[in-house]
Amino acid sequence: MDNQLGNLLRDLRGKMSLREASEKSGLSHTYIRDLELGMNRSTKAPIKPSVDVLKRLASAYDYPFENILKAAGILEEYKPTDDLDEEIKKLLNNPENGVFFKDYLSAPEEKKKQLRDFMKFLLEQEKDRKPGDPQK
Repeated sequence: MDNQLGNLLRDLRGKMSLREASEKSGLSHTYIRDLELGMNRSTKAPIKPSVDVLKRLASAYDYPFENILKAAGILEEYKPTDDLDEEIKKLLNNPENGVFFKDYLSAPEEKKKQLRDFMKFLLEQEKDRKPGDPQK
């Protein structure tokens, strides 16, 4: 079983004791150890931390929250393509974007061209960004 989050948390903790990590994060030392092992030791069930727990650990370990979310499988690493129409479809299909793109398909061609040009600009910015760099 792949325990990417647990391995990352163990590496981030380094030589810090579980009790020190507990004090810094506000989480119990036993829970932190369960997270590192990827399972609840009393039930042997896989453990799925909440976003709040991951945020506490990111803060305690002074590590980018986005990277912890990726290790936990909550946030997928964004990999842009050169296909602008495909990128626009991703935006349209993402319910978090709400009504922002809802009228794209029925928009006049000039408006679609403007959006594609803007998307091209954003994708070029994203390709230039190195992992761990802040958003431009």
